[in-house]
Amino acid sequence: MGWAFRATFPRAAVVSAAISSQNSLSRGVHGFAGRWLVNGSGRGIVAITLSPVQRGYVLGLPVRLQQLLVSVPDPARLASLLETRASA
Repeated sequence: MGWAFRATFPRAAVVSAAISSQNSLSRGVHGFAGRWLVNGSGRGIVAITLSPVQRGYVLGLPVRLQQLLVSVPDPARLASLLETRASA
């Protein structure tokens, strides 16, 4: 989904990261009010909560990014790496 969504933020902005218990039926880039789902799969979704609010871009337009839900091949590893960093 790199063609539709882009965001970079410091690890220090990661408040928490956890595997989402919800499976998504949709695929693509969806969001509202700072919460964005970026996925190519309905499974393996990690919820990353950010503070302060960060900047993301959808189709080149700026959006608020407070929580990012993203599908990845190894959600446990990503969540673990981000949680370790967030609690340090």
